[in-house]
Amino acid sequence: MKGPMSPLTLRATELEDRPPEWMSLIAPSSSAGPAPPLPSSSSSSNGAAAAGLKPRRVRVLPVSHPSHSDIYNNSPGGARGFLGSNCWLAFWRVVHYLFPCTKWMAAYSLRNDLVADLVAGISVGVMLVPQSMSYAKLAGLPPIYGLYSAFVPILSYVVFGSSRQLAVGPVAIVSILTFDGLRKVVAEKLRDSAIAAGLAGGGYGPTAVAGGVAGGIELPANAGLSGFQPSRSLLDFRSSVSSSSVSSGGGSISGGSGSGSSSVPFPFPVTTAARQLSSMGWGLTAAELTGGGGGGGGGGVGGAVGAVDVSMEELAVLLALMVGLLEVLMGLLRMGWLVRFLSHSVVSGFTSGAALLVCVSVAKDILGFSMPGQTTFVAALSHIIKQIVAGRAHWQPMALGGGALLLLLLMKEAGKSWKSLQALRCAGPFTSIVIGALVVKWWRPEHVPVVGEIPQGLPSLSTAFPWEYLPKLLPTALVITGVAILESCGIAKALAARNGYAIDANQELFGLGMANVLGSFFSSFPTTGSFSRSAVNNEVGARTAMSGLIMALMVVATLLFLTPAFRDVPQCVLAAVVVNAVHGLVDLQEPLFLWRVEKKDLVLWLCAFLGTLLLGLETGVLISVALSLVFVIHESANPHMAVLGRLPGTTVYRNVKQYRDAYTYRGVVILRIDAPIYFANVDYIKERLRKYELQRVAWWKDGSSGSSGGRLASSGSSAGPTDWL
Repeated sequence: MKGPMSPLTLRATELEDRPPEWMSLIAPSSSAGPAPPLPSSSSSSNGAAAAGLKPRRVRVLPVSHPSHSDIYNNSPGGARGFLGSNCWLAFWRVVHYLFPCTKWMAAYSLRNDLVADLVAGISVGVMLVPQSMSYAKLAGLPPIYGLYSAFVPILSYVVFGSSRQLAVGPVAIVSILTFDGLRKVVAEKLRDSAIAAGLAGGGYGPTAVAGGVAGGIELPANAGLSGFQPSRSLLDFRSSVSSSSVSSGGGSISGGSGSGSSSVPFPFPVTTAARQLSSMGWGLTAAELTGGGGGGGGGGVGGAVGAVDVSMEELAVLLALMVGLLEVLMGLLRMGWLVRFLSHSVVSGFTSGAALLVCVSVAKDILGFSMPGQTTFVAALSHIIKQIVAGRAHWQPMALGGGALLLLLLMKEAGKSWKSLQALRCAGPFTSIVIGALVVKWWRPEHVPVVGEIPQGLPSLSTAFPWEYLPKLLPTALVITGVAILESCGIAKALAARNGYAIDANQELFGLGMANVLGSFFSSFPTTGSFSRSAVNNEVGARTAMSGLIMALMVVATLLFLTPAFRDVPQCVLAAVVVNAVHGLVDLQEPLFLWRVEKKDLVLWLCAFLGTLLLGLETGVLISVALSLVFVIHESANPHMAVLGRLPGTTVYRNVKQYRDAYTYRGVVILRIDAPIYFANVDYIKERLRKYELQRVAWWKDGSSGSSGGRLASSGSSAGPTDWL
């Protein structure tokens, strides 16, 4: 050999000629002495021969580490070779990330894949059309917007999505979140418009109010207020006004530092606006309805209702764009880890509460009466009970909606129980709306509202967005983004694992974001992956995202040719479709499981569930997320510390509470800190270490107690303090 050579650069042929003693050069040095000699090749051969096996020669492969200068040479392994051979790899890596459809399209088989995707696409498409119209109504939008949301977003996800079985489109939870957010913005806009109208036609004194002008009012002097008060200031003094006083045309307005009050009649425009808004279901309070008065008798609030310059549809489209941009940004910046702060317990509790809220929200259509938009479960349920007690429920929509719901449940259970009847599960929603439309067309029952005329044709491209409402919609967009990502990524990962492929969460975020961004230009409201439709898509046998293309084509056919057929679909049947889709989301087994496993997660579940029912959707989610962060911070600042013991006959140390045979040494405590050490937990770790240092506890293996030989014993007085940590 020509001079000394590093062991890592020796060739395999040279290692074969070296004696076994050479291996001591690469063995780690130790103060305890040299490493034990390795068995020679002769002894290995003799042992193999004794066992009747043919001796096998072991070859040691060379390990080489290139120097810094090697990267810049002109060899095939240098920079030029790397760029020449890997630029295409980098290019295709970017293409596959931005367009995941190129992965399955390259290996698509018309013979093996097309038939399965075609059957799956048609099966899910039959579910998608009626569900999308129902979810649009749940979001407070016309049914046509549900079909729009089931067209472009699906096509976009086929190109940009990474899951091959995920069915994207309108879903119940996102729809109710959309309605909750839009209702608040529209209600605030209606109130501000009424105030503006009142200020424009304001006057002085009770005479002006009685004449139809509530923009200003003169209270008694002892009320401590000036003679003229604008409507916005009077909002604080009208919170005690009830809706019945608005309908009756009069009421008292109290306020100021004194005890005086002024009893004035509400002008006619206020009464008209109250009844209009009640029928529209905005759920405005009486104080908001009386927030502005009438200018000139016939103007005022009644005219202010038509003065709102934005519609629910425009706000929903803007919300879809905002949700899409947030998802795209999170995907490109690889920020999917932020969603981990929404734990499974929070999502389960929120979903269960939201499903119950959805059921009571659409119950009015099945019972046959109107109900103002309620933000909480208790308020909606209370209104339903009052309407039933008052005798305002009608048996015709109850019979039709209840029959449709019973048919849906029977077909779903039959499809789950018998594989040969699996098609019934898919055809349930479509069958129910067809039967409902035929019953309405032939029977003409009273008190059964129908969908009405649905515009025919594909959605047109639109780039007009009400950007001034972006700040007001941002909280709703953040909540929808978090919930949509969890719902979609959860089912996408489960389906990918079941079908033998993996997905990247950040890539999935990008795909969902592009579906919402492109869909917003074609009148779509926020969408995400659906649990029910994705499960059916996988069970029927979808192999690639081509099934999504088939779904989109079915929606296109519906928009072009079938929308007139949905004119007579009863609203109560659409409500039954919604209840059938969301009732399975109520998971009451989860809290029972968490009670046995982890009490902290049970607290999170209860906070999300009760917060959603009692305080509203957004408030419930925010409270649950805040509580999750508190638990995360607490666990990080108070990390778990385990006492380790040595397993007999090994050099492995494990937690003595989990391994009963592990033994420790007298006067020595070996600790494991199950968290990174940083400023927030330093004091806690110091306290625990000091505790172990000072306590008079000796850990040892109690080998004399027979059956309890694996237990750890402690001594309060016979053992001295801990000597080593």
